[in-house]
Amino acid sequence: MDVDSPFNMVGEKPTAGYVISLLGGIFVILGGLFFIIAGATIDYYPFGLPDYSYLICSPIGILIGLIIVIAASRAYYNPEAGPKLGSVIIILSIVSWVFALGGLIIGSLFGFIGGILLIAWKPPKPIGPKEIIIREREIVRIPCQYCNQLVDIGAIKCPYCGAAPR
Repeated sequence: MDVDSPFNMVGEKPTAGYVISLLGGIFVILGGLFFIIAGATIDYYPFGLPDYSYLICSPIGILIGLIIVIAASRAYYNPEAGPKLGSVIIILSIVSWVFALGGLIIGSLFGFIGGILLIAWKPPKPIGPKEIIIREREIVRIPCQYCNQLVDIGAIKCPYCGAAPR
């Protein structure tokens, strides 16, 4: 996986979990708004619920969506809290089924996936200085028999006195 990929589990910040959880929260808010509008416009209320139940549950669904958005944002800007906030997002995604039909179903799915990605995210390992290996060849020198200066062992003549070494 590419290091700069937004779906990378090891990176600077939990970007994938943040984006997907944020989308889930937005869909939960939209689901709550949808049910406020639907509750205000329809005359028949399914499941035998009283007509005011949608006006009570839908704002709670919107509030749940806002909490998911806030939790996702906090997990992005405070990555160490990502696993805890990912758990909160998963729980709120389950609760959103009651109050906002799971954010039109897709919101809770995004919440599940984003929460799992936030829980699975690992902070990057600190990178220490790389080992630098410098290999130098060993130069063996012997003293010249005439001038006593150190001369490379493979030299043809002494660079100081010009004599040929033995």
